[in-house]
Amino acid sequence: MRTERVALRAPVAAGDEFRLRYIHSVERMPVEAVFHVEAGGELRLVATRFSSHGPGLPATGLTREGEEGTFVSAAAARMEALRFYVSPVNEAELSIGGESFALPLLLPEGEIAEIAVRRRARLPLWREGLPEGTAAAEPATR
Repeated sequence: MRTERVALRAPVAAGDEFRLRYIHSVERMPVEAVFHVEAGGELRLVATRFSSHGPGLPATGLTREGEEGTFVSAAAARMEALRFYVSPVNEAELSIGGESFALPLLLPEGEIAEIAVRRRARLPLWREGLPEGTAAAEPATR
């Protein structure tokens, strides 16, 4: 089911980081993917953390981290958008800007979620010194 609606919008800048945490569908273990926003708006996967190997997870170039021996892949994959199925089973959670969002609460089950950077025009609105109900395309002068 594809709805084409925006479920979440968050401001980002080049160099910002966000994390996608989910439960692996086969291994039933937590996985965390760390992404950076690139200057051109691309997403760069900088690390994937998981406790055991499973289908679709990196198998080479891994290091171990911490006492629990979490595998870390320092992949550098770049993409225009990240797409994945939303399901209450995978408990996907997006963390960005100090906030976390449970994706199954934002999107219907079976929906394909897309995380992408979209540039939005910024139109400053200047109202200081204007009579109520007046619109202007330029800043008001005193």
